[in-house]
Amino acid sequence: MIAINMEMPKSCIECEEKGIRFVNSCPLIFDGKADIERHPNCPLTEIVTCKDCIHRDEYGCRHGHPNCKDNFWCADGERRE
Repeated sequence: MIAINMEMPKSCIECEEKGIRFVNSCPLIFDGKADIERHPNCPLTEIVTCKDCIHRDEYGCRHGHPNCKDNFWCADGERRE
C-alpha cells in the first residue's frame, strides 16, 4: 500500500480516523499499543518526491536517476528532515 500526498499515520487508530481501511492487507492488531504506534508490519509506504529527498542536490540525483524532477519519486527516496 502506498500513501501519496498525506502524512504517514503514527498509529493504527490514526489510520482508521483518516479513513484508511485495508481489506486483506492490514495487520491491525489491537493489542493495547495500536493507539500509540504503528504496527511493525504496516503495509503503508511513504512516497518521497525528489524535491524533498536527501539524495538530491544542485547537481541532480546522487543515485544517478535520470528522471529526477521535483515531482518524480523512486524507491531510493529518503525524506529530508
